[in-house]
Amino acid sequence: MWFAENGTSKIGRITTSGGITEFATPTANSGPFSITLGSDGALWFTEFNSGKIGRITTAGAITEFTSTNFFRPWVITNGPDGNLWYTDNSSGAIGTMTTAGVASPEYAVPGQGAGNNREPYGIVAGPDGALWITDFLGAIDRMTTSGTVTQFLINGSEPDMIAVGGDGALWYTLSFQYAIGHITTSGTNTFDPTPSGGPQSYSNGIALGLDGAMWFALNASAIGRITTTGSVEECPTPTQVPDGTVLPFGMAAGPDSAMWFTENQGNNIGRIPVTVTPGSKLRRR
Repeated sequence: MWFAENGTSKIGRITTSGGITEFATPTANSGPFSITLGSDGALWFTEFNSGKIGRITTAGAITEFTSTNFFRPWVITNGPDGNLWYTDNSSGAIGTMTTAGVASPEYAVPGQGAGNNREPYGIVAGPDGALWITDFLGAIDRMTTSGTVTQFLINGSEPDMIAVGGDGALWYTLSFQYAIGHITTSGTNTFDPTPSGGPQSYSNGIALGLDGAMWFALNASAIGRITTTGSVEECPTPTQVPDGTVLPFGMAAGPDSAMWFTENQGNNIGRIPVTVTPGSKLRRR
């Protein structure tokens, strides 16, 4: 499993047995945030602080790319066209670049009223051949690879990360709300309530597990699991920090039939087998 270390400007690699290797980015204080597997077999990551996009081979060789099209790349994904697609949170735009490092002009996300006041955040390639994007200011956007956007407003909500579910819908987390949302490719949106775990119990990363459920990270030191029928369970992580300090953040399915998660500010990588009953003790690496 590969992960980005935002605070130390490194890219990390962990084996399923817990062996960790780290690779420093060429640019100091680059602030790597998001990482994805590219169509070329390399890992691609955003550098939020330096305004670059990086590429790292599985052997650890890093190349950084700059472009006048980049502002502050945020979340990155492998697109349906084989290119890299990313959200540019600070500029309110969506960008794309080839695996050869050639960037195209960014596409603006439609705003409400005059000016551009959107905040695109998470992005994923949907089952319909389009990109699906969360807008932190209350919308889910569908963008074709040619830049045509259809916007679904969900006022009063702050969607965060997004992933494709086993049911073909797009599942997303919500900051500062006790719910998980999902939207069909035709635009039908649903909220499923989650248990309240305190003032900081909002969700971050989300991923599809091999059990067909969606697994998500909760800031209040917990991992959640939700089925496609809306049944939700949560279990605490071994590291518990008072006052709801941000801990679980990124979530991904591993090659070992387990779910893996990062702990922001916890300096840990966590692993939970999908066969365990939620509520039992998690393993920490």
